[in-house]
Amino acid sequence: VYLSTTDRTFNYASAPISSLTAEGGFATVVSAAHGLASNAIVSIQAAAVAGFNLNSVTITVIDANTFLYEVSTALSGSGGGTPTWLAFGVNVPISSEGTGADKGLEQDTQLA
Repeated sequence: VYLSTTDRTFNYASAPISSLTAEGGFATVVSAAHGLASNAIVSIQAAAVAGFNLNSVTITVIDANTFLYEVSTALSGSGGGTPTWLAFGVNVPISSEGTGADKGLEQDTQLA
């Protein structure tokens, strides 16, 4: 059990997208040396095809230059435009098998 009273948001990074395509409900983003990790939360902006422009999507990293995010299954082809991504958060799963100093988690202690 843990107690957290503050949501935190940070501006991590932003970069241009060199290729943005969709197929089968996923958009593939190519952005050189993006530096992101799976579960980062990003916004995609300035694609010519509006269905690619989404806020607060959770990504899956494929490699150092490529990541995926979910889009409508009706979306296919290229996003066009001059798209960019902005990362502003990360989903971090937290669990505890109990509380107390021996577990590293004191009851009613705020996580930072």
